[in-house]
Amino acid sequence: MNKICVLGDFILDVYFQCKPRINPESNAPCFTALKAEMKIGGAGNVKENLEALGSEVDFFYSGERSTKLRVFDGNKHIFRLDDETVKYTKEELKQKEELLISDFLENSYDYVLVSDYNKGAITKKVAKVIMESKSKVIVDCKPNHFNWFKDCYLIKPNLKEFNEMKNPSKFEHVLVTKGKEGMDLLHKGKLVANFAPIKVKAVDVTGAGDTVISTLVHFLNKNYSLIESCKLANKAGAISVTHLGCYAVKEKEVLNFSK
Repeated sequence: MNKICVLGDFILDVYFQCKPRINPESNAPCFTALKAEMKIGGAGNVKENLEALGSEVDFFYSGERSTKLRVFDGNKHIFRLDDETVKYTKEELKQKEELLISDFLENSYDYVLVSDYNKGAITKKVAKVIMESKSKVIVDCKPNHFNWFKDCYLIKPNLKEFNEMKNPSKFEHVLVTKGKEGMDLLHKGKLVANFAPIKVKAVDVTGAGDTVISTLVHFLNKNYSLIESCKLANKAGAISVTHLGCYAVKEKEVLNFSK
């Protein structure tokens, strides 16, 4: 099984388990933290998922740094705070871009997975270099970057992002994740398969999309068909939402999942 390349945005996820208490200063909500945990999010979560499944990964990232802080009371998600305050100069970002490209071009890959959260790691120049490679490129990106990847092997928008896709037929494959409604696979804009939702008790959907695309690429790299890889990715997504926070699903869990 060949090494997979992951490129994208590094995000730090911070989770606080808290209990509510009366705020002595105002009517604003107040909580006491009981437990704190940090996990790698964004493209880092994709890398963690692939490695948990058993893949070998080269991981390249740059751009701005983002931290997402989530507060829970038990399994209830109270609020989220995104910290985007770490900023780099244009010159620093240019240097990061050149280093990412240089690192990527040192090797060749059968599969390249782009995890683009629009935080600055994937620029138009980086996307061009990726698309000029001979790899099969699998992409999870925001709608404003769809056109950068129009010749990729597969792109994975969620339903909201898909509805912003002006011309799905220009992509070879589109895998639309629809949450409780399952997933749709399109080829050149035409529906070729629907993957029914798997009923589980969802605790937290954080990172489920990362789990889906990681599992898809893992099994494609093991020479599973696209349809079979999608079926297994659908199962992995269902497993991931039964856990609080980003959860790295194991290959054995996916293959043995019977629902």
